[in-house]
Amino acid sequence: MANGAAKEPEGFGGWLLLVAIGQWLGVLWGFADLAGSSPDWIAQWRDPALRFTTAGEAGLALCLLAFVLYTTVVMNMKRREFPLLFRIEAALYVVVPLFSTWWVSSLAGTPVDRMDFAGIAFQAIAGTIGASITILYSLRSARVRNTFVY
Repeated sequence: MANGAAKEPEGFGGWLLLVAIGQWLGVLWGFADLAGSSPDWIAQWRDPALRFTTAGEAGLALCLLAFVLYTTVVMNMKRREFPLLFRIEAALYVVVPLFSTWWVSSLAGTPVDRMDFAGIAFQAIAGTIGASITILYSLRSARVRNTFVY
């Protein structure tokens, strides 16, 4: 490298630092969501008619949390797989709540009321916007390309 030449950005700095913080907050949010949903799942488990529905909903939440945790570990190791896993994770944050709502509604036979639908629609739209921005960043960022090379 010649004297005065700029070094390419690398490491957890700039916008990538926000992604890293968000990644860890996602893990914490997943554990908090799991802890908050557990009493409802335990109560629903007592009803034999809801056991399959409850197991599916809880299993989906656990799988998402496991994927987010794995992606976070890969990020901290600076592995080259992280950008792809991160893009998949961003898409899952949009799709999983919609699928979970459909799962519970269809198997339990309860329709989604208007307020629930509005919240789900807002969450999906906000998630899509957030996922689009972070996916575009991960595709275009020199810092991302230079950090995740191993």
